[in-house]
Amino acid sequence: MRFRRLAVALGAAGLLASVSAAPSLAATTSPYSANFPQEKTIQRTCPPGIPAGAFCFTGSDHSGLGTSTPPGSTATEDFAGYVDFSQPLPGACAGGATGFPDHNVVSIGTSSGNLFMRTDGTDCMNTGTDDGTWVILGGTGVFSDASGTGHVHTQATGGTGTPTNPITSFSAYTGTITLR
Repeated sequence: MRFRRLAVALGAAGLLASVSAAPSLAATTSPYSANFPQEKTIQRTCPPGIPAGAFCFTGSDHSGLGTSTPPGSTATEDFAGYVDFSQPLPGACAGGATGFPDHNVVSIGTSSGNLFMRTDGTDCMNTGTDDGTWVILGGTGVFSDASGTGHVHTQATGGTGTPTNPITSFSAYTGTITLR
């Protein structure tokens, strides 16, 4: 009988501990935003598997002016991707102009961790804009096991994409993020 009471007491204590610990393990969903005002993009050779004639590129903003909330700090951005000129999207841009699919992988670095995402959008050369969606692929630190989606808007401000004349732009990411 004494053994049974001890087993019940230990079981109840374990249940109480797991229930009281649950809130600290709960996921929290909140708005997410990131802004990168000084992106520089350079054309590169396309890797195997990218459609022929695509414009492949790498870029970054390490200006110290980028932000990410959460965590509410300065941030850096690194990205690589391509614009697929083999898949025109007639009428997808302002004034009925043709757009082209744009695909990127992005890493946003903060003092609290790194966030990894994929973006898919439409590049509109007539306005110098690219609008699309992002989805979180993973992360480190505060972004471990993160999930989320949102919108990304990029506005080109100049350049041609060469190392001596990189494409300059700014991007804004908005959406929601779930942190665990």
